[in-house]
Amino acid sequence: MHRQLQDYQALNAILSQIILPVSDHTTGNALVDIELTQISCTNIQIQNLHVDHAKLSNTTQRLSIQSSDFDLDCTYRWSYQVGFLDGGSGVGLAGFRQSQMQIDFDFTSPDFEEYPPDDFTISFCRDDGYQVSNLEFNGDGMGLSG
Repeated sequence: MHRQLQDYQALNAILSQIILPVSDHTTGNALVDIELTQISCTNIQIQNLHVDHAKLSNTTQRLSIQSSDFDLDCTYRWSYQVGFLDGGSGVGLAGFRQSQMQIDFDFTSPDFEEYPPDDFTISFCRDDGYQVSNLEFNGDGMGLSG
């Protein structure tokens, strides 16, 4: 079964109120370490959504949700360090537009003919790329106060 929704106004009104916390992220090399912390995303908006359902067996059913056009904004604290010296820190904003993702939920039951689902797993999660439309870094980029 496949359904493509046409009007996302009510869904987007709900999604716009959600704040998604994101795990901290650290990356670096022999010269520079960069850390993003306190990451949270808001203003989720969906423009195109596909929902599919498949009965995999009498005990497992899959709900697949794909969005080929969603937007969100994320805020974060950033810092970097060069060797043992502080490089700088501040706050930032990233805007993502026309991004794509898919997530599959597998719902399980002892027997769907007699019982509703009693558990689920995320069997597949993929993003097909985030289109960054805006990226801001505010703060003292040289480790200076000001």
